[in-house]
Amino acid sequence: MVTSFVSLRRSAIAFNAHFIRANNLSDFTRASVYVDAERRRLGFTFHSDTSDRDSFAMTPDGGKKAGVSRVIQIQSVMSKNRWLRAASELKDGRARQYSPSKHPDGKWVISIRPAFEVTSLRANASQIPDDLTGIYRYLLNGEVVYIGRGVIRSRLASPERSDWTFDKVEFSPIEDQVEQEQWESEWLEEYRSANGFLPMYNRIGGRRSK
Repeated sequence: MVTSFVSLRRSAIAFNAHFIRANNLSDFTRASVYVDAERRRLGFTFHSDTSDRDSFAMTPDGGKKAGVSRVIQIQSVMSKNRWLRAASELKDGRARQYSPSKHPDGKWVISIRPAFEVTSLRANASQIPDDLTGIYRYLLNGEVVYIGRGVIRSRLASPERSDWTFDKVEFSPIEDQVEQEQWESEWLEEYRSANGFLPMYNRIGGRRSK
């Protein structure tokens, strides 16, 4: 079944043909982008107003063989928001696709998945704010060995993890506990789907939610 979706790319956002057709957007030439960093949301409005300095040109996606789909180049927005840039660099194309919803104010909105955009070496963990909460993962030589959620620095310092072997922690700050649980679960399931098993210390630890 064909559905409407918006795709993140490294320096662009693409709107698929179904979305453009279903909402009669093919005649518009520009899109304005609204960034809500606190809630990790992007909003869009479509128009043909060239005087709007915060808007981006909508061009056919695909060059000479382009159809109805459209794309906007937003490198300037990506460069200012590393949480957005990290989400746009995910290898799995499906993880970069979002179903847009229309809000009462007329904006189309997508909620961006947290993608562990902040990195700290384990040796520098003391520099992480002690009250920072979110989802996180531990890596050893680039391989994910644990995915968790909660107060990031205190979990790093837990005595039961003192003998865990990893050299880096990557995390996304998230205050809401329900959202932490949601995204932790999604990343764990994605890891399991790709590998057939959970990360090493999630398997050893048993419980996933710490």
